Amino acid sequence: MKLVKSGYTSFSANNGNDLFFCSMFYMKYMGLMMAQQLNVRSGEPFHAAQPRTYMGTGRGPFDYSTMVYDEDHYRFMWTPEDPEHDISLQTPFSMNGFHLYAMQNKMGEIGEETLILSFLHNPVTQQSYLLQFLSNGIVKETKQIAYADAADIVASPFIEIDHNTGYIIYVKGNQVMAYDYTIGQTFRLLDMGNESISLIKFEKYNQGFSKMPGRVQLYDELFKRLVVCTYDPSSPDNSGTFRLYQLPLGHQTPVLETEEKGFAKIVDAAFVPIH
Repeated sequence: MKLVKSGYTSFSANNGNDLFFCSMFYMKYMGLMMAQQLNVRSGEPFHAAQPRTYMGTGRGPFDYSTMVYDEDHYRFMWTPEDPEHDISLQTPFSMNGFHLYAMQNKMGEIGEETLILSFLHNPVTQQSYLLQFLSNGIVKETKQIAYADAADIVASPFIEIDHNTGYIIYVKGNQVMAYDYTIGQTFRLLDMGNESISLIKFEKYNQGFSKMPGRVQLYDELFKRLVVCTYDPSSPDNSGTFRLYQLPLGHQTPVLETEEKGFAKIVDAAFVPIH
């Protein structure tokens, strides 16, 4: 089971193909375990894609809304189901047959509309799009990505979208690659040499309720950093390395800010906020 934070006291978890939202607030203050299945629409379960993103829509300080992609009906939707916040995207292409490979948002303040970036690919037609839309369903921009560029992206075990640089970041062998969707150009970000890559990610977390002075600004910067974890396949039990990179604009070389070694192979990592 893989846990993904969605807020200060909440996380989501997959149990097979089912997706659940869990709140530790109720356990901490009321002694109750609160778990709600999210991949249900009108009483019927659906297959929710693994990439998903979180942002509050004013439903309470501990109940973060989750934007998911319904792989059965090829649509984005809010969960838990809420007709007042339902969305229907008017895209210039039919989304039938498209699967979601990556999703990120700009972490707008609670109650505000925020920009969502998604990478969609149709394995039958080999078409790929970067779709940008607001959390209220207004489509802002659609960019088609040539299959020559998209083929390596969809083959990658990790795909991230960085709205600050305009990159789709992915892994090809022992290299971290970037596709600049603003100009349609692919280039190499990092070459990890003989090390194998076990994880790349941006933290997905809404920091809007931090009460400590300066924390929101600190987290805003921290969540722009790219996590890259590597290991030596010949000794995976003690060669895990965690690195944190700043990504400058303009295709410049990433700046290494943190490096910690001596772990087992790292398969996931998350920041623990101090509120």
